[in-house]
Amino acid sequence: MAEQKEVSSGKVVFALAASALTLLGAYRSFYIVPPKSYAVHIRMGQLIGDHEAPGPRLKYPLFDSFYPFNNNTIIFEKTAGGTGDDPRNTSDQNVFKADLRIHYVVDPSVGSMVLKVDEMEGDNGQSALETYVGQSVDAVVGSRSSIDTLADPNGFLKALLENLKWRLAQNNMPVKLDSIELLSMCVGGCSKNDGTDGLRKPFQLRILSNGQVVQMAGPAAIAVTHGSSNDQPALVDKSMVVPMATPSGPTVSTAPRPSNPVVQP
Repeated sequence: MAEQKEVSSGKVVFALAASALTLLGAYRSFYIVPPKSYAVHIRMGQLIGDHEAPGPRLKYPLFDSFYPFNNNTIIFEKTAGGTGDDPRNTSDQNVFKADLRIHYVVDPSVGSMVLKVDEMEGDNGQSALETYVGQSVDAVVGSRSSIDTLADPNGFLKALLENLKWRLAQNNMPVKLDSIELLSMCVGGCSKNDGTDGLRKPFQLRILSNGQVVQMAGPAAIAVTHGSSNDQPALVDKSMVVPMATPSGPTVSTAPRPSNPVVQP
């Protein structure tokens, strides 16, 4: 009788273990794409699907990987410029920085998602894009004097857009730019956490992906303060701007663009 009980208990343990493994295998055989997102499906280094819709998807464990990305336009703000060892980045050896708001989408149809998926995962490629934005600002202002750049914001935006597009293409980034907003430019003591004031000039300009520069309608979008611990402009008109992105991720906007733009010459 004792031996029969031991055999029976062993069968029960084996059955429970087999059931657990079966459930685990079934669980790992599915991936659920989150709402308001899409997923890139990669199998053993090959792109299988670049726009998997929200919902459950069948996957082969150890072979398939799914990477979710936001399905909307992503917006973040960046104070860019002076990224090198020497922050003096203009031809007249001044420190130039621009307060920018970048609008972009993750688009697997451009660049190489397979090569860049690890770099894009987690923050929709924002960290990498911030680096490229800083490099492009330095490249654009490096051949100009600071006064010339301040006097020609339209020219600065157009050159910045072209340089950033080129940089993204050269690095195979699966990203498309929607627009870039110029909030302000600063020459001199621009960091604002060193207690010094530079020459800072506010703007309300946006350049679209086609190169058209528009004046954003409405009241002033920013008010710049100096000597604060925050290296970003203080936002005033909440109806015109998107709040600063938090450390947990970028800001995603579903709001329409400002109406009735005025085209700048």
